[in-house]
Amino acid sequence: MMLNSKGYPVFEGSDIISLLYNNKTVKLKNLLFLSDDIDVQKYNKFAHEFDLTKLSLYDNKDSNLDSILQNTWLMPSEYQHLDIEHLLLAKCNTKTEYDRTFLELSIFKKKQMLNLLRFLHYLVNTAKENKILIGIGRGSSVASFCLFLLGVHKINSIKYDLNFNDFLKD
Repeated sequence: MMLNSKGYPVFEGSDIISLLYNNKTVKLKNLLFLSDDIDVQKYNKFAHEFDLTKLSLYDNKDSNLDSILQNTWLMPSEYQHLDIEHLLLAKCNTKTEYDRTFLELSIFKKKQMLNLLRFLHYLVNTAKENKILIGIGRGSSVASFCLFLLGVHKINSIKYDLNFNDFLKD
């Protein structure tokens, strides 16, 4: 095991054996493994054949770390497999809203952040179920119409002509 430049532990193939031997297979899902390690590649090939938990691969560059870590977030499976694009586009009432949502979704998708939207949908629903106040909005997040549709904040970025690039640079 080693720590990457952001301090996250990254494991090698030899660590897989130790985890499996100690019956810690559930932990495999929440760990990062070196993508260039031959044992890690062999394990993932085997896991695919036998429908086991595949390892999250880390290529030693921090550029893919956020998208990898999104896959370790705990949320119910109905949210993990939710067609978030369809859900958000269905909430649009006008062509302007549809076009803006489509544009934002294409950027979220390009940046591999659709799981973030799924998690936010889960978070907002959980907060509502538990009568927790959210949605006032602050910072650059209010520039996202998708976050408005999800109920993360109450600022309609189309109405106030807010530029999405203030939130996520394309």
